[in-house]
Amino acid sequence: MIYFEDAPKELIGKIESWKSAKSTWLEEANYSMELYLNDVEGTGTTYSYNQKEIIKANTNIPVSINYLYSVVAQKLAIILSSKPSHKVVALDDRAKPYAHVLDKIKHAIMYSSEANTETAEAIKEMLITGVSHIGILEKDLYNIGEFEVSYQHMSIYNVTIDPNSRKKNNADIEGYVYEKELSEDQINFLYKDIIEAYNQYYGTEHKIDELLSSGNSLPYNSLEYITNKKKALVRKYYDKVASVMYYVENPVTKDIERLFKENYFPEQVDIIFDNQYIKGEEPNFYVREITIVGNKIIEIRMLPLTVFPIKTLYFEWGGKPYRSYGMVHFTKGMQEAMDKALQLMILNGILTNNSGWIAPKGSISEEDRAKWEQFANDPRVVKEYVPIVMENQVLRPEREQIGQISNFYPTLIQMMQYGIENSTGITPMLQGDLEELK
Repeated sequence: MIYFEDAPKELIGKIESWKSAKSTWLEEANYSMELYLNDVEGTGTTYSYNQKEIIKANTNIPVSINYLYSVVAQKLAIILSSKPSHKVVALDDRAKPYAHVLDKIKHAIMYSSEANTETAEAIKEMLITGVSHIGILEKDLYNIGEFEVSYQHMSIYNVTIDPNSRKKNNADIEGYVYEKELSEDQINFLYKDIIEAYNQYYGTEHKIDELLSSGNSLPYNSLEYITNKKKALVRKYYDKVASVMYYVENPVTKDIERLFKENYFPEQVDIIFDNQYIKGEEPNFYVREITIVGNKIIEIRMLPLTVFPIKTLYFEWGGKPYRSYGMVHFTKGMQEAMDKALQLMILNGILTNNSGWIAPKGSISEEDRAKWEQFANDPRVVKEYVPIVMENQVLRPEREQIGQISNFYPTLIQMMQYGIENSTGITPMLQGDLEELK
């Protein structure tokens, strides 16, 4: 059924409360992703912006040994090395022709969806953040796949599920929401027909502009349109409600279709659901899809599904969705300790080779002080001083002695590396180190 009404405050409030429950976990997940990609806060390193500024002021060598990347990549390679296979099979001879056709359709959908790539991305996100989603979308928001169905990795940034779930298979969730910001072109392509049908039925004159962020439409050939395209947030909310699915015979094709009265206008219901065409009915809890564009509900559809068209993957289930974490969560403290130890070792090495000078008071004249301060480490510059005699000892400027860094720090790095290997199960042997086999 199509609509053009403001989304109920209760529904928007529920979605926002779910996102709020997800927000703290999402910050943690985002940091884990940045750490894996060696790009924390856009610095291109494993250091935050403030940490990088401090390092630049001291050593200007913001280097790190990102051991997390290698173990996560190795884990991903191990998982993906086993290729899943699936086939539609018939339970008896009568269904063999249909099974063959369905199997071909399934292969076409998976091929056009680039299923291997989508699965790999979902597993990688699961390893890093702890949570990821795979789903079946009727209309791909990027491309329309074969049969208007696509198999997709649904990013944690676009999907929010009921945070009150207590089952790892999410069998008890109330629902979930999939949201993405789309351009005016995409909104027009996906929902123009719905708005036109609504206007025709109710005699209204609603326009796409009412769904967008602001302003009126610009000419498509204008520079302002190209550079200032408007957008709208599209949210698809899924839940389950009690309904009746009818098996209705198409009077033209004689095919049996699964239909819901809620998806049609009252006048259509009287015609489509005539008793002579109804071949059966099945009451149950079915999936309902509510499409919200901007702040308007434009469509509510009942789907012939009793399970949600989404599968959530968890690395380590924590009892509820947003208390579940990935490999990086359990090892990031060790990576941070390695980075700090490495920076201390670099700083100590620089200070050892570029230590300052200590001099008796009065041994360096005021006119020579600037030369000592600026060129003390330059062997080509003659540095003059006045010897100071004290108790039969001649005192002169000397290099400041920098203590050697403790052997604890190299040992610490090895300990943290072993800790990461132990926590993730990715040992040197799995990484191809033959020394472990001896």
